[in-house]
Amino acid sequence: MVAVELRVMDRAELIRGLHRRHLEPRAMAVLIRLAMDVGRTVRSSELISEVLRAVSHDPVSRPGRNDELHLYKCISMIRTALDPDRRGRLSTLLTIDSGPNPGYRLNLDPDAIDVWRFERLVLDSLGLGPLRAIPQLQEALTLWGQRPLVDVEHLPWARPWIDRLRELRDQASLRLIRYQRDSGRYDRALALAHSFAAEHPGDPAARALAAELTAVSGSSDRRNRRYATGFHHGEVTIRIGDLLEQDDAHLVVGFGDTFETNIAGNLIVSRSSLNGQLVERFYGGDGRRLGKQIAAALRGTPSTVENRSAKPHGNRRRYPNGTVAVLNQADRHIFALAYSTVTGDNRATSSPEQLREALLRLWPTVERYGQRRPVALGILGSGLSRVDEMERPALIGLIVNTYLAHHSRTRITDELRIVVHPKDAASLDVAAIEEAITQAIAAAHGVRQI
Repeated sequence: MVAVELRVMDRAELIRGLHRRHLEPRAMAVLIRLAMDVGRTVRSSELISEVLRAVSHDPVSRPGRNDELHLYKCISMIRTALDPDRRGRLSTLLTIDSGPNPGYRLNLDPDAIDVWRFERLVLDSLGLGPLRAIPQLQEALTLWGQRPLVDVEHLPWARPWIDRLRELRDQASLRLIRYQRDSGRYDRALALAHSFAAEHPGDPAARALAAELTAVSGSSDRRNRRYATGFHHGEVTIRIGDLLEQDDAHLVVGFGDTFETNIAGNLIVSRSSLNGQLVERFYGGDGRRLGKQIAAALRGTPSTVENRSAKPHGNRRRYPNGTVAVLNQADRHIFALAYSTVTGDNRATSSPEQLREALLRLWPTVERYGQRRPVALGILGSGLSRVDEMERPALIGLIVNTYLAHHSRTRITDELRIVVHPKDAASLDVAAIEEAITQAIAAAHGVRQI
């Protein structure tokens, strides 16, 4: 069957296959009214009063014979444009519901009508994490025209639809701005924010958002830094953003030695933590699926099993510090690294020595499986399994130090990317971080081992 598409987000167009089909204005208005109730019967009396007689400012009087004939002509034109091979009542795309109160039903896939596709994309994105929501919101906003339902905007029934579409568009724009900002894409977020503020000149919140992003974008240049290591490959970068949004890189995600993945009730793994977001956004909230993937990756790895009395909840199988589970995710790997000890009440603890040992075991695995692609990780030791003896600059220095200790002997990756979440960016001590990285680079050139 030839594809049929109806576009009503700006001046209406009916497209069948490769051809645009012409309809006279009243017939197009009838088609649009049917499209707004796609798949449902719209009574002939409604089409006459809401569309055909609205222009004459006489929508309430009883439809006459001439009105019914005019409606029939419009329906005939629509059927010819939609389904020229099956005209009249043979059409399957525009069918009649006979009876004492007859009506017509448009039988198109809702996704073939841009207004319904727009609404679906925006509403479906509410159930997605930012990683998946960003492209969906972008696709929705590309469907937006200058004036949705412009061909019928003068008709009373169209106004609530137009208001709803504008509201959905504003919601989508604001969410996309926030997601772009939180993933470190300040330039994209700033461009969207300025455009949104220009469209809402009387909205102080829109102006404030644009001003905030202008300030953050201006200051982020100093925090987003690249550091040459002095080796032929293997630069170190600091990036403000969302670790799980680094689509071009392999990811390193820290775990406890029992590799907990259960986010139910936030009792074992908090949904708001990096590990909880990993489950939500990459595994659809299914911690068991991630747990099975980790268990498969670690099959044959030495481990011990706790008694249930010693660890009543969560996983009881413990792996050595520095164990790495290599997980396949789309076209990249997630290196799940155990660097903390999970207690019987599911609290994670670690230490500088434990973190150093884990990192030294991590880099050979990254070298083996990473194919020299960029590798991104957060500031390990700064989260819920906090290494309390070390501040962020010292933790970054330790990460870089261990990385270069291995990279100076054999090439691991072309880029080690340390990602700082935007909510932590304001508290960064940039000078201390630069000093820690500079010292780690100097140590790698002075003494080629730790």
